[in-house]
Amino acid sequence: MLAGRAERSTTPAPRAQPVRPLRDVRIQPDRLASARPFNCSALLRQGRLLLAYRTVWGWGSRLCIAALDHATYQPRGPSWHLLLDHPLCAAGQEDPRLFVHGGQLHLAFIGARATGPAAVCCQQMFARLTDDLAVAEVWHPAYAGSQAWEKNWQPFSHGGALYAVYGMCPWQVLHLHAGCAVALPAAHLALPWSAGLPRGGAPPVLVGDEYYCWFHGTDKSDPGLTRYSVGVCTFAARPPFRPRRCTQYPVMLPNEAAVPRSPSDPRRRWYASVVFPGGAYLDRGRWVVSYGYHDSQCRLAVYDAAAIEERLSPLEGGSGAGVRAGL
Repeated sequence: MLAGRAERSTTPAPRAQPVRPLRDVRIQPDRLASARPFNCSALLRQGRLLLAYRTVWGWGSRLCIAALDHATYQPRGPSWHLLLDHPLCAAGQEDPRLFVHGGQLHLAFIGARATGPAAVCCQQMFARLTDDLAVAEVWHPAYAGSQAWEKNWQPFSHGGALYAVYGMCPWQVLHLHAGCAVALPAAHLALPWSAGLPRGGAPPVLVGDEYYCWFHGTDKSDPGLTRYSVGVCTFAARPPFRPRRCTQYPVMLPNEAAVPRSPSDPRRRWYASVVFPGGAYLDRGRWVVSYGYHDSQCRLAVYDAAAIEERLSPLEGGSGAGVRAGL
């Protein structure tokens, strides 16, 4: 090194590196109802560890639920197929997210319907499930600000009412009631997130006076490959649920060397490198996060909660980036 000149380090700062999980488990597909299950959501409910997941890529995907062993995170028996009967999800159901509202088990999911011979439209939908995992009700919340393509709402229950984080940039929360959704005042605070556009993920989890929100970011700066990553933010546990803290860098990244080949053209790799969180719960000082991996696996990762706390930075005032929400 030349005298008087600082040498630039090529090693990323520790806070810019992903958090090392305590465990990272692949759920064996031969014990599920699909050879290629992915985008899963785990939830502890009445002593059972439940896992909802989608079955295939593209049209015709269906949703299933399996009960997992608490120690191994592997299925304890056969899966239940969810009979989600609604015209807005006739062409498929995708990306489940399990949550509890009003003491009852609920499911947020994406409904697909055909709009032409080779066209499909996606909308955010919800279902209420019985304790024996039968579908009791399916509905689509009408929202005046909805777009033709809606995904990634993050539902949570607060004070007996149902809400959903609709967008993160700018931050927008909806109140869901009587089949409709009404926007709360938007919080124009910039999340200190560095890995593309922040979008929805797991249903928020209440811890103390904050909700913890595991989300995914999409980075499309490389035209050849979209990169998905995972971050965490928190928001106040009272309306209008203003965001408080956020990780600046991803806490989870996929292994790009493991990106599978395209099913339609085996000579080319898949279009995206993906980690996609669909569920999270706190268990004795550890976060258990269920996620889809490269659109071809269901996985659960376990993190030390203290290690996640170290990555959360407080938000500073400022306007959001103005990107449309709900995508």
